[in-house]
Amino acid sequence: MTARLLSTHVRAGGSIPSWLTLLRSCGAWETFLRTYRGSLDDQHAAEFLLLDRLFPRSVFAALTAAESCLAELERTVGTGSTGRSGAVTDAQRIIGRARTNLEFRGADELLADLAAVLDNLERTCSHLNYAVSRRYFRQTSAVLWLPEAVA
Repeated sequence: MTARLLSTHVRAGGSIPSWLTLLRSCGAWETFLRTYRGSLDDQHAAEFLLLDRLFPRSVFAALTAAESCLAELERTVGTGSTGRSGAVTDAQRIIGRARTNLEFRGADELLADLAAVLDNLERTCSHLNYAVSRRYFRQTSAVLWLPEAVA
C-alpha cells in the first residue's frame, strides 16, 4: 500500500506539501520527524518510506517481513526442506529479488528512477500474489450441478 501511495504521489507531481500529506497518510509523520528532525525534503521522505529498516510500514520493512513469513510458511506447510540452493519457491525468489533490488539502491538513484521502481514493485506484488496463490491455495473448478443428477 505504501508503494501505491508513493506512486500516486509521484504521478501528482511530488511537491513538498504533498510529501507531508503522504507521510501522514502512511502513519509515518511522527516517526519521520523523530528520524530526520523535521528536515522534509524529497530524498529524506522517499528514503524513509521505501528503505527504512525500522519503520514497519516502509516498503523494505514490509518486503522483509513478507519474506520471513514465506520462509516460515514453507517450513510449516511446505515440504519442510529448506534446500541447499537458496529460495525454494517462486514466491520466495520473487520477493527476495524485490527486496534486494530495493536494498542496494542509493537514495539518489532511487529518487532519479522513482516512477520505474514503484511500477516494478507493483508488478512484483502482482506476480507474488499469483505465486503464493498457486503454491498454497488449492485451485479447483466450480462444481456444476446437473438437474437430472439431483432427482
